[in-house]
Amino acid sequence: MEDNLDYTSSIPSVNDYLGSGNYPKPQKQRYNPFILLAPGLLELFFSKGKTFFVLQPYDRGPAHPTRSILITPYAEREEAQKHFDAIPEISQREILDANSPGDRERLYTYAGQLEGTAAYVPILKEKVAKEPPLLKQRVRRYLQQQKKGAIRSVELIQMTVVYGQLMIEIHLPKEVLSVSLGEIENVDDANQWKTLLPGVSDGELPF
Repeated sequence: MEDNLDYTSSIPSVNDYLGSGNYPKPQKQRYNPFILLAPGLLELFFSKGKTFFVLQPYDRGPAHPTRSILITPYAEREEAQKHFDAIPEISQREILDANSPGDRERLYTYAGQLEGTAAYVPILKEKVAKEPPLLKQRVRRYLQQQKKGAIRSVELIQMTVVYGQLMIEIHLPKEVLSVSLGEIENVDDANQWKTLLPGVSDGELPF
C-alpha cells in the first residue's frame, strides 16, 4: 500500500528550497535520489504542520558514516503509524513527535548531520521523479528477463516512494508494473549502476 504522499508538491516552498542549493549534498555512491535533511528543511516541515516523523534505516547513503537513516514527515499521527506498521520487518524504526521536546531536539540533531550519521528525507528531485536517469536500460533488461522479451513499448517510467522504499512504476500499454528499485538493479549486478552517468545515450532503446 502506498503512502500516497507527493513529497515535492505537498510542501509548496520545498522547490524554492531545492532551487537555492543551500542544503547538504550527498557524495557520489550507490544511486540515491533523496536529499539530506537540514535545519531549514525541518522548519519547512514544521511550518506545514508536519510534526510526526518515521525514522528507519536507509541503505543508499554514503559508505563512510556509521549509518544512514531516512526520516519521513507526516501531518497526522495516524499516517505515521500506518507507515510504521507497514514495515514490521524493520526492527530499527520509530516515530518521533516534534511536539515532544526530546524528539524535537533529536530531529534537529539529525538535521545537523551528526558525525557518523547521514539523515535523508524521501523528497525526489522533480526531474528525477519524472525521468530517472538511464533507468530505461535497466527496465529493458528487467522486462526481457521477466516478460521473455515480449514487451515492445513502455509508455512511462516513474520513480515513487512507498513507505520509505524506492519503487519504479513501469507503464505498459495494458498494465502498470510496480517494482522495487533494488529488484531492477539486481538484474545486472555486474555493472552495479556504473552506467548511471550523465550524457550516456539511450537512443538505441526500443522505447
